[in-house]
Amino acid sequence: MKHLAENAENRDRLAPLDNEFHDVLFSKTDNSLIVELSRRSCRGVSKFLLFKYWRDIFTTAEIYERHKVIFDVLRTKDPVAIELCLREHYIDAGRRMMRYGVDGTAQDN
Repeated sequence: MKHLAENAENRDRLAPLDNEFHDVLFSKTDNSLIVELSRRSCRGVSKFLLFKYWRDIFTTAEIYERHKVIFDVLRTKDPVAIELCLREHYIDAGRRMMRYGVDGTAQDN
């Protein structure tokens, strides 16, 4: 991701990397409900329903930075910090995605 962000390479390569990143995270928990909800949220909503807007929602650099923040907080092994970081990750994504209405136009709320 860092290489793609720094070199503005093909954004189409980001989605598979993003999925791999999430799969690694999901592999570290035994909570199948959290895994399923996260997969539905990440892949189902953001990448399926809003895929045509995904490029407008996040720049390549933003995608890399968002994942780097998660990677860095995971290294702390602080469960409270990790939970807060993951919550903010999904809250921010939700805020950005809610700008796009059914007619496909961006709405500033």
